[in-house]
Amino acid sequence: MIEYSNTKTIIGLSITALSIALGLFIASLFLPVFFTEGNTVLGYWVLVTGWIGFIGFQFAWYANTFALFALYYSRKKPTFAFFIAISSILIASQAYLFDEIPSYLPTDTPHNEKSIVLNYGSGFYIWYFSFYFVATSILLRIIAQATHKSTVEATQPTPTQVETKGLANTRKEDLPTVVIQHIVEEEKPIVVIDQSIANETVVEEKEQTEIEVPLVVPPPLPVLNQRADQ
Repeated sequence: MIEYSNTKTIIGLSITALSIALGLFIASLFLPVFFTEGNTVLGYWVLVTGWIGFIGFQFAWYANTFALFALYYSRKKPTFAFFIAISSILIASQAYLFDEIPSYLPTDTPHNEKSIVLNYGSGFYIWYFSFYFVATSILLRIIAQATHKSTVEATQPTPTQVETKGLANTRKEDLPTVVIQHIVEEEKPIVVIDQSIANETVVEEKEQTEIEVPLVVPPPLPVLNQRADQ
């Protein structure tokens, strides 16, 4: 019961971490992410236009899609999902190398020139750390599944216990002949006989069976005097 309670607690922590990650991501959409010369870039603008960053070899925006995949596989394949979540953190870390907004992105800069990033806003850090909470949520789910599996294995009876319990609740008349023979053979005591004693016993039995019976010879018949008869 205690281990089952621990499993529920870990799952609750996993859901809490996921809720925090979702809350941080939503909050980052309405907070400043970059400060440029005379302009403040909010999170929702980066979410809408960031996918074009691959043109300039900026892939940090795709950490969002990796996080979604991690959440999708968190129930079916939590270990695989955890590695995807770690990958999303690594991809998001490339955003620290983002020092300018390319000219092909729509900004308020005149003549559509490059905007130099002067500083990162609170929305940037909130967005970045939301991926840590995603990975933490999946890791807690892995721990919960491992705890639940160990609990089930500890409470599950072994095949020998199941067989013994089943035979104890079954009448001997209802058992198959093979099972009855197996039970009788197990109940037989094991007797160890000394070989020398066994040989002597066999010799004595043989001597007793080979008793000589005396031969009875009938007495000779009387011979009649033939002359007297004549």
